[in-house]
Amino acid sequence: DKLHKNQPINPFELQQLEQYLVAEALGSKEEFIKEFGDQPLGTFIRSIIGLDQEAIQAHFTNFIGEANLSAKQIKFMDTVIRYFVTNGYLETVDLMEPPFTELDDSGVIGLFDENNVVKLMSLIKQVNQNADIGA
Repeated sequence: DKLHKNQPINPFELQQLEQYLVAEALGSKEEFIKEFGDQPLGTFIRSIIGLDQEAIQAHFTNFIGEANLSAKQIKFMDTVIRYFVTNGYLETVDLMEPPFTELDDSGVIGLFDENNVVKLMSLIKQVNQNADIGA
């Protein structure tokens, strides 16, 4: 539930989750790595369950409200939010790739000034870290 609602998890919670998954579904951590690659468990789970839309919107509310965004920038932020809801995780380098280049060929750097790009990337990293803590 914490992973789905963008709440940080602690190392103990992550360990408990890993033990449960290994015992119930995977057999061993080595089998997990063989099957899904060497990735943090929280990130893997988020990639399956996505993020709660209300939680991710709340995370970006201040940025959207304070940045006085244009219509294109608001659409871009909607794309970011939808991506998180569906995929649970977003690499900042992907902000210069489709679907983030639909409004501007340069993606985030074509739509926002440098200061807002830095703020947005920081917010995205915070969301990602909430899945990775303790990994």
